[in-house]
Amino acid sequence: MIVRATDVPAALEPPVPDRRGPVHWRRWCAGVLAATGATLAAVGAINAAVDPFQQYRVAASHAPRFYALHHRWINPGIAKHAPYQTALIGSSIMESTRNAWIADACGGPAVNLSMPAISAAEIRTLLDTVFAARAPRRVVIVLDFNAFAGTPDERQDSAGPLPTYLYD
Repeated sequence: MIVRATDVPAALEPPVPDRRGPVHWRRWCAGVLAATGATLAAVGAINAAVDPFQQYRVAASHAPRFYALHHRWINPGIAKHAPYQTALIGSSIMESTRNAWIADACGGPAVNLSMPAISAAEIRTLLDTVFAARAPRRVVIVLDFNAFAGTPDERQDSAGPLPTYLYD
């Protein structure tokens, strides 16, 4: 029996090398970069429109929702963009004090920038942000003994880290 080259099944033939070369990979990399850029642009546009931490402006098109665990993230945006003449800074003891109560007592718009388990170093960072953004008529600071307990970073296990990049 004689076997000819044309009788060999296609699965047994040697593979044909891909002659497309680097052009194929360049197109693939360009496609991946374009998809990544489009995704980042979409996420950035949504974040700028919703602005959950109010870093660009105070919410006007919707009622903002503030969660107690997000004070460290929201306060720098409020300190920079909210209209106020009086700022209240304190620990969780002062969190439930309403802005209207402060405004009535001090005679002008007010904002409560209190945070749970705030340390003296965090108060200083928040004060720097307040004074860099505007010149308030009053700043009410409520210090309790826990503000000076331990090192500045010691309470981050319970209160969460302070995102210092939002405060500058």
